[in-house]
Amino acid sequence: ILNTFGGPDTDAGFGSSLAAADFDLDGCDDLAVGAPRQDLQDLFGNCVGDTCSDAGVVHYMRGSAQGLLDTLRVFLEPPDRTFNMHYGEALAAGKVTNSGAPVLAIGIPNSPDDGLFGRPGRVEVRQANGPSVPQVVATLQVGYPGAESDGDEQGAALVVGRFAQLPDRQLVYAAPGSAVAGTNGAGRIEVANYDGTSF
Repeated sequence: ILNTFGGPDTDAGFGSSLAAADFDLDGCDDLAVGAPRQDLQDLFGNCVGDTCSDAGVVHYMRGSAQGLLDTLRVFLEPPDRTFNMHYGEALAAGKVTNSGAPVLAIGIPNSPDDGLFGRPGRVEVRQANGPSVPQVVATLQVGYPGAESDGDEQGAALVVGRFAQLPDRQLVYAAPGSAVAGTNGAGRIEVANYDGTSF
């Protein structure tokens, strides 16, 4: 065993998901570690009420000539801090074009919507620009307004692959709680194609 890394708080679920790729294109793979039940604290280290409980965090650890180092760990957090959203429940990484940095897809299966559809979940896609931490470049849900519903669990599972004879690759994300043709909980997957600039 070369290194051991741990989570920051009780029941954080650190290590529930893992994804690796050379996100910053420095020749060393970087590691993303999901902690989907980690509490998100404010700048003063406080967690007030339920506003931050089990929101979730992805620990982003850069590879280096010395390997993975705890001193190179940074947190990727959801832009909207909502309790029990489980940010990082699933992770996937891979290149979507032959050139350019790989993407990091982050599943948030209990993410709320805009208040109309409860908690359908969503997928956040990040990509690094050089040595910077991967930034949000896309947010994915089912393909048409109103199709999402509470309990869809969108982003519960993710994979990046080339499933067609196209120059770019696709991101597949699952919604295992989604209703299909009136059958509740039948589940569905969505295939998002990268067109060279976005999904």
